[in-house]
Amino acid sequence: GTRVMACLTSVLNDDKEFHTQRRRRACIGEGLARMEMFLILTNILPHFTLKPLVNPEDIDTIPVQTGLFSLPPSYELCFIP
Repeated sequence: GTRVMACLTSVLNDDKEFHTQRRRRACIGEGLARMEMFLILTNILPHFTLKPLVNPEDIDTIPVQTGLFSLPPSYELCFIP
């Protein structure tokens, strides 16, 4: 079959249709994800020391763009009890 992909950029940036396009967009599950990350980190951090395997100045924190998504770059940590 043929795949058809709609490009909605012109519609989503149309002032006539979307008057609030300048506002920050929110993810539906962002609140739940933040709460889960907080709970996980507050349980892990007291029991372990986290150290990067590379020099902290060499860690690239610029998000990776993959089409629709912006992902954090991956790097390795060492959990020391």
